Amino acid sequence: MLTRFTTVGATAPFAAEQLEQRLALAADLVAQITSPPSGAVLARGAQHTVLVVVSNIGDTRARNFGLSLFASENETLNLNTATLLETRNVSSLNAGEQELKDIDFYLPGSLPNGEYYLFALIDPANVIAENNENNNQSSAQAVTFAAHSGGGGGGGGTTLPDVTVSLLTPAQGTSLVRGTEQKLFVSLHNAGGTSTGRAFRVAIYASTDDHLDPAGDLLLGSRLISSLSAGERETEDVEFVVPPSLPAGNITLYALADTENTVTESDESNNRSEPVVLVSRAPTLAITGVLNRITLEDSVVEGRKERGGVRVRLESSSDDALTSSASLTLRTVLRPVQAEDDSGDVPVSASRTARIASLSRGRNLTLSITIPAGINPGEYHVVTIVENALSDDRITIVADSSFAVVPAFIDLAATTVKSSIRGPIFSGQRASIHTKVTNLGNIRARGDVTVQYFLRDTLGIETAISLPITKRVNVNPARQSGAIPGRITIPSQGLVAGSTYTLFARITPHQDLTDSAPDNHERVLRDFVFAG
Repeated sequence: MLTRFTTVGATAPFAAEQLEQRLALAADLVAQITSPPSGAVLARGAQHTVLVVVSNIGDTRARNFGLSLFASENETLNLNTATLLETRNVSSLNAGEQELKDIDFYLPGSLPNGEYYLFALIDPANVIAENNENNNQSSAQAVTFAAHSGGGGGGGGTTLPDVTVSLLTPAQGTSLVRGTEQKLFVSLHNAGGTSTGRAFRVAIYASTDDHLDPAGDLLLGSRLISSLSAGERETEDVEFVVPPSLPAGNITLYALADTENTVTESDESNNRSEPVVLVSRAPTLAITGVLNRITLEDSVVEGRKERGGVRVRLESSSDDALTSSASLTLRTVLRPVQAEDDSGDVPVSASRTARIASLSRGRNLTLSITIPAGINPGEYHVVTIVENALSDDRITIVADSSFAVVPAFIDLAATTVKSSIRGPIFSGQRASIHTKVTNLGNIRARGDVTVQYFLRDTLGIETAISLPITKRVNVNPARQSGAIPGRITIPSQGLVAGSTYTLFARITPHQDLTDSAPDNHERVLRDFVFAG
């Protein structure tokens, strides 16, 4: 058994510009107000809550920064004239992460009635170094400040509930990365006159065309809503993992409320949100692989199953927040040395998976391989293929040395002849003799062999001195059979006194043994002088 080490690998390298970008990684924080909705009326002298979606669209985590809420009489935020309503702390936000944050504040009664604009400002103290410092301010949310009436609000004029839903995030054109965890925010509103009275489900669907139909579209995720009172608005998040099967390209996302029609509503046709078009893509993934050890014989005989193993070192990193279950698939094949593609690949291992998260610092992975009995003779490379289920990408790791499958053959040779006969030979002389057969081939020889003994004169004329002896042999490669015994008798006629004769054995394999080299079927004992 030979152990070979190789250094040839396959890498999915970063381009130069990607490397430059990775040298200057930073966070990038943005904010968007989701509640109250545009046009809402807020009572002065009362407590309120604003919901803000904060996102880190940068490359690194951001820790311990502020989130402030301002009210402005102008559609453009001016920190010198706007009213600071409240500031809260955000402890941490990972790269690619979104969170829904609430800001509880008291709206002073001293502010005049009228039209105002709410603004969320993330990292107002500029404690976080960002790729873009100019997108920390949310868009303006138009609201009305009015005197506190002290009364409650109701729903619409109907006696039935009426549930509507809208997608608050993500924004149009956002990337939807396969294999990543996503958290989307939806706004639910019961515009009817009574409570829903029971729980209902809100779901997120993805469509690859303009025909939005939950029956045929891909369900990404859902959650249960306990109930909604008349006139109530509620912001909820729906979490899901983007499936690997999601096609690349433009994807239409929409939310659907009351998916199982558990709530009887005044209007059953308005449960679907406005669609948002996103771009589905594979994750950015860098994979480096080296096939650094092969444990296998240098060659294998055709028709014989052999076992061995390969060890691959893989390292992988991604700029996208992949789930802990995201994985790569490895398998090993034999590929003909002259092959230009994988059409002639011979599978020699089962597939195994490796979680991408476990490969960030490199990891050795071992695959057991079995060379099948039916593989054709020839030279092959040992190739390990690494595939990413989240995309069509693969890398091919090729060993730097080839591996041979050699044709199977039997080569029987007469290798040992021993006899009790000594000195000159005489007419009518008898003696015991035996021959051994060696298998010089590479597969087991199992079948019948006939042995016969002869005297040959200097002119090449042969005289048989024994009857044919047939023996069943079962000989492994490079092994010798047991002795095949026989007896010889020196004839009284046909030999010339004083002449020299060569005594030899000749073996003849039967048809059940196909011998590749018949030129080594004879074995000489030695020369004798015939005394008469």
